[in-house]
Amino acid sequence: MSEKSSQPQHEQRIYVESGGAAYVVVHGDMHIRGGHPVYRFEQYPLNARPVKREEAERQPSRLLAAESRVVPFAAREHELAWLTAWRDDSTPGISVVLIHGPGGQGKTRLVGQFAVDSADQGWTVWASHHVSDPTAQLVVAPGDAGSQLILVVEYAERWPTDDLQLLLQNPLLRRPRRVRVLLVSRPAEGWWPALRHRLGKADIAVGGTLDLKSLAETNVERRSAFEAARDNFGAVFGVPPGAVKTPDRLDQQGYELVLTLHMAALVAVDCYVRGNAMDSEPARLSTYLLDREYDYWQNLHEHDQAIEITPRIMARTVFTAILARPQQFDQAVAVLDRVNVTGDTPAAILIRDHARCYPSATCHMVLEPLYPDRLGEDFLALLTPGHAVSDYTPDAWATSAPSRLLAVSEDSQDPPAWARTALTVLIEAALRWPHLVSEHLNPVLRRNPELAIAAGGNALTRLADVEGIELEMLQAIEESFPEDRAHELDAGIAAVTEVLTNRCLSQAPDPVAEANMRAKLAHRLANAGRHTEALVASRAVVEIYRALARDSPLIHTIGLARALSELSNKLFETGQRQPALDAISEAVEIYQSINYSGSDELRADIANAMNRLGAWLFFAGRWEEGSAAALESCNMYRVLAEENPSRYLAPLARSLNNLGIWLSNLHDSGDSFLSYYSEAISIRRALYHERPGEVAPYLAWSLTHYAAVLNKLGALGDAASAINEAIDLYRIVVTANASAYESDFAWALTQRSIILAAVNRHDEALETVYEAVQLRRRVSTRYPRKHAPDLAWTLTQLAMRLVEGGSNGSAAVQACDEAVEILRGRLSLDPNSDSDLASSLFTAASVGQSFGVDREKSLNQAREALAIYKDLAARDPRFLNDVTRTESMIAEI
Repeated sequence: MSEKSSQPQHEQRIYVESGGAAYVVVHGDMHIRGGHPVYRFEQYPLNARPVKREEAERQPSRLLAAESRVVPFAAREHELAWLTAWRDDSTPGISVVLIHGPGGQGKTRLVGQFAVDSADQGWTVWASHHVSDPTAQLVVAPGDAGSQLILVVEYAERWPTDDLQLLLQNPLLRRPRRVRVLLVSRPAEGWWPALRHRLGKADIAVGGTLDLKSLAETNVERRSAFEAARDNFGAVFGVPPGAVKTPDRLDQQGYELVLTLHMAALVAVDCYVRGNAMDSEPARLSTYLLDREYDYWQNLHEHDQAIEITPRIMARTVFTAILARPQQFDQAVAVLDRVNVTGDTPAAILIRDHARCYPSATCHMVLEPLYPDRLGEDFLALLTPGHAVSDYTPDAWATSAPSRLLAVSEDSQDPPAWARTALTVLIEAALRWPHLVSEHLNPVLRRNPELAIAAGGNALTRLADVEGIELEMLQAIEESFPEDRAHELDAGIAAVTEVLTNRCLSQAPDPVAEANMRAKLAHRLANAGRHTEALVASRAVVEIYRALARDSPLIHTIGLARALSELSNKLFETGQRQPALDAISEAVEIYQSINYSGSDELRADIANAMNRLGAWLFFAGRWEEGSAAALESCNMYRVLAEENPSRYLAPLARSLNNLGIWLSNLHDSGDSFLSYYSEAISIRRALYHERPGEVAPYLAWSLTHYAAVLNKLGALGDAASAINEAIDLYRIVVTANASAYESDFAWALTQRSIILAAVNRHDEALETVYEAVQLRRRVSTRYPRKHAPDLAWTLTQLAMRLVEGGSNGSAAVQACDEAVEILRGRLSLDPNSDSDLASSLFTAASVGQSFGVDREKSLNQAREALAIYKDLAARDPRFLNDVTRTESMIAEI
C-alpha cells in the first residue's frame, strides 16, 4: 500500500457570478485597485513575429516593430555581456537594473535578445504590465516561475513609484532562488533616483544602470547600420543585397538614432521597389511611411472593400489609439465616443476596421497603437495643425481631440482611466514637436491642471523639460500639488518647482519672495532625494535672510531663524552633523531672544527647533543637553496643545514618547521618565477614541515601550496589562496592513514573552516568542538588510525562553548560533552593530554553559564578547558593567 503524502492537501473553489471577474494568484500577493489588479505578469514574447512580403508591401512600418526582428541583433555585444554577467551572478534574491535611452535607441531590441538568450539558458522570462497600460488582462501570473526568473518591465517610467515597489516586493518574486528585473525606460532622471533610494531602504539590490549610447556616432557606423538594415529589409521584398544605394547625407542630425537609420533603410528599399525617388531628410522619413499607411487604408477601403471607414476616419482612430493605448472593448467605445471621431459611424465599426489594420497582440484588446512609438508620436504631430511640414495635410479635428479625450468628468471630478498614459505620450511628442505645446498641452492643462498630477511623477519631470509651457500653467499645476507629501510625485514636483522657481526668479522678485521660493524649492528637492541641491537652495535662503536681518532685524530675524532651522536639517541629511548642530544652535539662540508669546505658529517653530537641537545633541554624544532640549520641546508642545488640541496633541504625544525612550536609555535605573510615557499614552488613548484606525498603531507602539520599561523596573503586573493591550491592538492593525506593522507586532510579542517568563509562565512565553520568530523571519525575508538584526535579537530571546523552561538545549544552541551568524554578517555593513554582536555572543556562551554543551565553544564566544565590550567601554563607560559580567562568566566556564 502506498504511503499518503505528509503534505497538507488543499482545495480552492472559486465561484464567479455572471458578468463578474475573478483574479487568482498562487504563492504571491495580488494588489487590487478599482476592481482590477494593479499589475499583471505574462510570458515574455520570445518568438519573433515574422512579416510576410505582401504584408510589408502594404504596411512597410510593420518591419520596424521590435518583435519582427527582421534586422539581426548586432553591435550591442558589450551591453549584452554586461547584462549576462549581472544575470549570472550567484547572489540569490532580487536584483534590479535600469536600461534607459532615447526612443529609437534600441532598448527593446536589446532586451528581447537578452530574454531569448536567458530562456536558452533555462531562465523563465516574464513581462509585467501596469493597469494603466492594460496589455495583459486574462491572468495575474502565468504559472510557476521556477528557480530563476527574468522579469521585464517596459515603460517603467510610466508606473507610479509606489506600484513599482509593490511589484518588486511581491512574495511571488521571492520564491525563485534568483530573480533579475529589467526596468526599461526613456528617461532616468527624476523617477529613477527616487525609486533606487527606496529599493535600497527595502533591501532590494540594484545591479546598476545601463545608459544606451548611440551606435551611430560616426559616418562609418551610420553607413554600416544603414546597409545591414537595408539588406535585411531588402530580403523581405526580394531586393538583392547592395541594389539600393546608401544616401550621401547620413551626417544629418537625427541619424544618430538606430531607429532613424532603420527607417531610412526601409524607405530606401520601398522607394526602390516602387520606383520612387527617396528624400533622405530625417523629418521626411516619417511622412513617407505615414503616407504608405494612408495608401494601405485607401486600398482596403476602396479596392478590397475590407473596411467600411474612410482613410480620414481611420487616421483619427489611429490618432486616438496612439494616445489611449490598448483597451478592452467597452473602454475603447468610451474612448472613441469622447473624441467624436465621426458622428455617423458607430464606435464598434471603428474598432473592427482599426483592428483589421492593427491587430492586437492579445486577442481581448483593441486599439493597438501604431509602432514604433516614435513613428506614432510623429503621426500625432503631423495630424495636428501648426507644424511646418508643408506637404502633410493636418486635420483640424486633431486640435481639440486630446482635450476631449482627457476631459475630467463633471460628476466624479476624476480623470479618465487612460489619462496617465495619454498625457505621457503627448508630453513625449511635444518634446520634439513644439507646436503640440500650444495646440495640445497648454489647452489641456489650462482646463484641468490636476491632470499633470494624475499622470504621475515622471510625466511631471518630463513636462518640466518641455519648452513653451506657459508660466501661468506651471503655477496652476503647482497649486494642484497635494498638501501632504506624495512619494510617487516627489521627483516630478521638484522638477516643476525648479523650472517655475528659475522662471520666476528671472523676473527679479523682491528678496522675501525670492527667499520663499528658494525655501519651497529646497524642501521639495530634499523630498525628491536631491539633498545636495536642496542644501544649496537652503544656504541661499539663509544668506538672503542674513542680509535682510542686518538691515531690518525686527522684521526679518524670525525668517533667519526659520531658515537656519531648515538649513540644519539639510546639513544633517547630507551627513554634516557638526555644521547642522551649529546651525540649529544659532536658530535656537535667535528664537530665545524673541518675544514669541503671542504667536502659535512661532511657538510651534521653536518647539520643532528644540526637538531638532535635542536630536543633534544626542547624536553628538551630549546626552544631558539633548535631554534638556527635548524636554523643553515637549513642554512647549504641551502648552500649544492646551490652546489648540486638534492641531498639537499628536505632535506632543510623539515628542513625549520619544523623550521617554531617550531618557530610559540614558538612565539604567529610576522611574523619572515614566511620566512621559504615561502622558503620551493618555493622549493617544483620547485620540484613539476619535480616530481609531489612524491612532491604533501609535498607541500600541507607546504601550509596548511602556511595558518594556515597567518590566525593567519590576512592575510586572502593570507591564503585563500594557503589553496585552498592545498585542490586542496590533492584531487588529496587522489584519488591516500586515506589511507596515508586522515588525512592530513581532517586537511586542517578544516583549510579552519576556514579561511572561518573568512571572514563570514559561509555556506561554515560549509559545509567544515562537510566534514572534515566525513574524521576524517573514519580515526579514522581505527586507533582510533592515530587519535581520531584529530577527537575531528575537532568536536570542527564543534561546533564553528555552533555557528558562529547562528543555530542548539543542534548539537553544541552534537559535543562538543563527543569531551570531546573522550579526557577524551585519558587522561588515554596519560597524556600529558590534554591541549587538557582543550581546549575542554573551547569550550564546551563557546558553551553552547552561546546557553543558561544548565548553570550548562557549569559552571562545565569551572571550570574543569580552574583547568587543572592552573596546566599547574604552569609548563609552556604560559598557563597563558588560565587561565585568562577561569576565565573571569566563571565570565560571
